[in-house]
Amino acid sequence: MIGALLAAGAHLDPTGNDAHPDPTAFIDARRTAWWLIAGCGGAILLVGTLTSGRWAQSTARRTARRLAAEETQATVKA
Repeated sequence: MIGALLAAGAHLDPTGNDAHPDPTAFIDARRTAWWLIAGCGGAILLVGTLTSGRWAQSTARRTARRLAAEETQATVKA
């Protein structure tokens, strides 16, 4: 995806007179790609924080207790 953004930025001159890529368009595309990478990094940081914080650990403990209780009940019934 990032490569596609950079390639789209290296387009020909809109007038069609110049066969060389427009360097300012490439720089604009580079900035867009940079913000895309920074946004993905921020999202990963947020998800990592949410899934490893106190709330996530307490949810995991509650689920483990609930599954252990259900397993015990299933063993007793069998």
